[in-house]
Amino acid sequence: YYAVEWWHDGEAYASMAVLKHDLCRGTRKYWRRPNTYPGEPFFVGGLSSAEDDGAVVFIALDGARARSIFVTLDARSFEELAVVELPVHIPFTAHGQFIPEADSAEKVIV
Repeated sequence: YYAVEWWHDGEAYASMAVLKHDLCRGTRKYWRRPNTYPGEPFFVGGLSSAEDDGAVVFIALDGARARSIFVTLDARSFEELAVVELPVHIPFTAHGQFIPEADSAEKVIV
């Protein structure tokens, strides 16, 4: 599973990281940056049926720059694929959901 971990350094409440926890193997991988506060991570599946083929995406608040960033990680390795500075500030606790595009006949506009 993917989650946000608070108290990542074991000392400070605001020390945060994005966690990939493989329960079957008992392993953990982390993404973190100093003074950066990530929001909820989402898995976006790749083309294969491999369990962690795809990307993990989330918004984070870069506290040092007072800017929001959109982060894309390789779901398998947890290495950064892209970090994009956003033109507006988005609160770091914002939630969202990835919904694959449906055929045009199945699209619903809300």
